[in-house]
Amino acid sequence: MPNETGKGGRREGAGRKKKWKAPGETEAVRIPKLLEGVFIECAKELDELLYGDNPEKEISEEEKKEKLKALLREKLQQTYNPN
Repeated sequence: MPNETGKGGRREGAGRKKKWKAPGETEAVRIPKLLEGVFIECAKELDELLYGDNPEKEISEEEKKEKLKALLREKLQQTYNPN
């Protein structure tokens, strides 16, 4: 809403744009610094997979958890067992 001078206030489209495609709010989580990159990379891949331009069909929360576990397992193995 503009103030008495007609300047300022809320504007449509103003503010920081969302980094995540998933609906809803975000949550701050404390994780070991050593694992930060792996978790962020997995979260971004999962966000794109589930909510991106070509999302997979509707899947249950349980299936989402299983996909995340598999993705984390794969990334951790690549990061810490590069053989």
